[in-house]
Amino acid sequence: MAALSAAMLAGCTLRPAYQDTNNLAQKDFNLTYAEANSRLEQIIFQKIRFDLGENKAAPYKLDLNVSASARSLFKAGSQFARNEKEMKATISYKLIQVDTEETVLSGSRFAAATYQTSGQLVADKAAAKDAEKRAGEAAAKLVEIDLLHFFNEANTQ
Repeated sequence: MAALSAAMLAGCTLRPAYQDTNNLAQKDFNLTYAEANSRLEQIIFQKIRFDLGENKAAPYKLDLNVSASARSLFKAGSQFARNEKEMKATISYKLIQVDTEETVLSGSRFAAATYQTSGQLVADKAAAKDAEKRAGEAAAKLVEIDLLHFFNEANTQ
């Protein structure tokens, strides 16, 4: 039975279910990426790289800076109550044409994610990092939309 299962699964590959098999070899998004300077930038670059792909000899390079900040939404009167907070991630990006070093697209996008703190240091820090990641990935989606719009406009001209 194990040999039959192994033989049946031998032809299987791992790839996103929504990816078109006709365009696997060629992507329309000729992008390379700058080096990440922080953990959050690395997460955002990985998200965009996974969604849009990467070509080391691409004519365009994406460079970005990310900042994150937290603020309290509601503050309870007791030290034992949970506090609701919001993490905001802001991405400032530039799309640079590699051969001329000219910035062809730039902008800034932000997104927010909520989280709760309870006064437990480790749990509060983990909740803040998770919210930072969720907000960063949501803002990365907005940057992707800008990039898709740019490449769509470039392909129609």
